[in-house]
Amino acid sequence: GSMGHSEVERLRNGQTISHDSIDNYNVNRNYMGSMKIGMEYYINKQNSILFSYQIRGGKRTRMSNIISNDIFSNGFMDYTQTDTNHNNNINNSFSINYTKKFDEKDRLLTLDATFSTRQRKGDGLQEQIYPDPMASLENYYLREAITLNQHQALNIKLNYVHPFEFGWLLETGYEGRMDWPDQNAEYFRTEYDSTGSLHRFRDDISSTHFNYAQHIHAAYATMGGTVFEGFTIQGGLRLEYTDMNGKDINHPQTAEIVKQYWELYPTLHLSYDINKDQSVQLSYSRRVRRPHFWDLNPYLDVREGQQLSFGNPNLDPEFTNAIELSYNLGIKNVNIFSSAYFRQTNNMMTRYGFVWDMASAEHYSPWMPYNPEYDGYWASTWQNLSTGVNYGLEFIVDYQITKWWKVNASINLYNSKIEGTELLNNESYEDFLWSGKLSSYMTLPKSWTIQLSGQYRAPWLDLQTRMYASYWFDLAMKKDVLDKRGTISIRVSDVLCTGGWGHETYTEQMNRISTSKRLSPYVTIGFSYKINNGLKMNKRQQENMDMESDESMVY
Repeated sequence: GSMGHSEVERLRNGQTISHDSIDNYNVNRNYMGSMKIGMEYYINKQNSILFSYQIRGGKRTRMSNIISNDIFSNGFMDYTQTDTNHNNNINNSFSINYTKKFDEKDRLLTLDATFSTRQRKGDGLQEQIYPDPMASLENYYLREAITLNQHQALNIKLNYVHPFEFGWLLETGYEGRMDWPDQNAEYFRTEYDSTGSLHRFRDDISSTHFNYAQHIHAAYATMGGTVFEGFTIQGGLRLEYTDMNGKDINHPQTAEIVKQYWELYPTLHLSYDINKDQSVQLSYSRRVRRPHFWDLNPYLDVREGQQLSFGNPNLDPEFTNAIELSYNLGIKNVNIFSSAYFRQTNNMMTRYGFVWDMASAEHYSPWMPYNPEYDGYWASTWQNLSTGVNYGLEFIVDYQITKWWKVNASINLYNSKIEGTELLNNESYEDFLWSGKLSSYMTLPKSWTIQLSGQYRAPWLDLQTRMYASYWFDLAMKKDVLDKRGTISIRVSDVLCTGGWGHETYTEQMNRISTSKRLSPYVTIGFSYKINNGLKMNKRQQENMDMESDESMVY
């Protein structure tokens, strides 16, 4: 669980119109499980096919209690708020992987295809109670949420590697990802009507049904090899076509989002071995970071302390040009890596907040139907910035203390500058930031593995908010059992309960100071068992699993 405190002051024309002191307490419970089966068939020595199926499921419960004290009106608008949310999900994935080997060394053809279906059902209750009878008649509400999220995805990758006599390799192929997510969210609200009686009704304005499709098709080629002794070069080009469309079916008056575009992503990597212990590298790449479904979804999430959060269907992907010069030094049991980098990002994505009212909603979120029930709430959504520039230095040290003990330490020092757009009032900021990590890996007798890791992040700014410094330590242990067919794992996150977070936000409409910390460490216990040696898992399959695991929960 966690606890937090906020001081919220709302302003109008430079004058304070409300001041709330808010305490909140949260408890989360998660249960997850998965099973994977498969079969590999060897057609002959050069051709094989792997079939696999995986099912994963989980259940999550989140409960919170909020106590808000009205400082400005001497307690007239005091309230307590309770939230209870349940979420159940089940994921199915079917994969087929074909591999063809050739007599020629390093020549290889692979085809990977995965089709997955995901379904999540959620329900939630949120009740806000006011002790003052007059305040209760005007502001009491009970909000019910029922959500259904369904997501189908198809991933295909055809990859061919061809070696040349002079030692160079060509890798080329096609990669496609097709996604069809759909979420239906219904809201019901109970409040006092003009006669003083409680009235339950469907909140048609807040209820959404977002149907979305995104298809990405890419052709790529990479060529690399040795130019002369110690010097290698690798260059690549990826051509992508993106076709996407989304629509809030519950609000046909809102415009459908349709986007189609081509993009090129070049890469170049140069490496030179000075001697057996030293090497330098120079690289350039153009990358893309696309918004996730929840960044786009106009689903309205009403949070504690009168906060709103929703996605932006108009959000564009961000594109980054990155240049990096690095130096690597290996001395006996120590490896030292250092790099200097420069990254420029266009259309940088960021969270942006404002006080919800008719004028602000039309200005910052014209895709969201205006609901007067939330006037005065702090609303937060995603927006695109103009540009962002980061440049800095990174240092990483690996030290193999003994055969069974390895330590890794890193520090990142960089300058960050971001610029807003006209929509975001052309706001900009620049700041020096840094972060550090420390990890210890120990492989002990009787198949024990222990990892201790810590991380520190210095205070940092975005356009509106100053985030406080944060630091925490995690402990993970793993032991192989049952002739190494089974594995028991335990992870304790934030062992010392120091990993709190907090921020300060100052705008013309609102000043907010918030802090939060865990009440106890977060413990995860897991067990896995291999019936045989386990299924092969290629990189693409692992990326798909990670993406599914990272997707936000729906309440």
